[in-house]
Amino acid sequence: MKKNVKAPDFLSVPNDTPTLEAACREIAPGGKIFLRPGTYRIPETLILRKGMEIRGNEKQPECVILEGGTSPLFHLEKGECRLVGLTLRNRGSKKENNSENAVLRISSRHTIVHSCVFESRFGGGLSITGPKSRPEIVSCMVQNCGTFGFRIENGAKPRISNSTVSDCYGDCLEVTGPGTAPVVTHCRFKTSIHSGGIFVRDGARGIFSDCFISENALVGLEITDSGSAPVFLRCRFSASVKDLSENEILVCRGAAGTFIDCEAHRFEARGKGTAPSVKNCRFHGGKEGGIFVHRGACGIFHDCTVSDSFCSAMEISGRGSSPTVRNCRFLNSREGAGIFLRNGGGGKFTQCKTSGNAAGSVYFEGLTASVSFEKCRFSDLFPSEEQNG
Repeated sequence: MKKNVKAPDFLSVPNDTPTLEAACREIAPGGKIFLRPGTYRIPETLILRKGMEIRGNEKQPECVILEGGTSPLFHLEKGECRLVGLTLRNRGSKKENNSENAVLRISSRHTIVHSCVFESRFGGGLSITGPKSRPEIVSCMVQNCGTFGFRIENGAKPRISNSTVSDCYGDCLEVTGPGTAPVVTHCRFKTSIHSGGIFVRDGARGIFSDCFISENALVGLEITDSGSAPVFLRCRFSASVKDLSENEILVCRGAAGTFIDCEAHRFEARGKGTAPSVKNCRFHGGKEGGIFVHRGACGIFHDCTVSDSFCSAMEISGRGSSPTVRNCRFLNSREGAGIFLRNGGGGKFTQCKTSGNAAGSVYFEGLTASVSFEKCRFSDLFPSEEQNG
């Protein structure tokens, strides 16, 4: 008669068991697996359906390396899992660019990933998917991935803090789908080699605070599609490495989005139905201007400052383009106007100020649409100054 053997609560690899796969099978639910320094080969995806902690070296995650092939090293499917102090590295697939082509897949409700490093030669970093997926990602680094850094989709709501994504070929962070709403704080998204920093699409939302988006090949932030409406608080954006005139913030195709206390060089709202809300933000030194609203976009700009742009501080272009602008300042445009209205662009300006702009306070070109100025102060000594309301 066989005796029931209680599963261990703690295992050390390779001291107690030779492989991580064996340890994951043998450990009791809620148990801890400790990996001694070294490199461990993970030939196939480990699907974890019970809670456990897998711990390497929290202060030096590069000392404990898990290496895989074309598939993810882990799929955290169920249970309260914790990964701490590990470097996860795989080759990924050249032919795939989806959520399954990542170093780590998470669809479980309760997961904590702390102080880990993720790398993939051809694949992505972390894929977080599903409406029940609400992991916490803390103090992690995603780097040198062949596609995306983070991909969050299908209603997932992770919390990501104090983490960095850098030197990936695709977007640093992709957020997609209705109900998808990450909370991202104090993170850096930089140096995407071929794409952008953050891409929010297909009705996704989320809250991003105190983040820094910099030096990406294309746009720093793109929000696209109706229903997409993330919130950005105290975030900073810097220009593209390859093209200093590239937009740092682009809201388009009917998307919205809220920006409060943010800094960038250039902001663009594009397309019918596009309506961002921008409050107390600063746009400084844009190579192609500061704020650009066109192709039927609207939006609200409140208490913003645009200064030292090469072209016009604010340009509104195209029929139907009609933002509401309150208590904003348009200063020191080097070759453009404070406010440039062209080809049917209009808007409502209240308590705004222009000063020091090379082409005057307000400049009109082409068709004139509905535009009003109330209690504005225009200091530039040009004929357009007569538009003062």
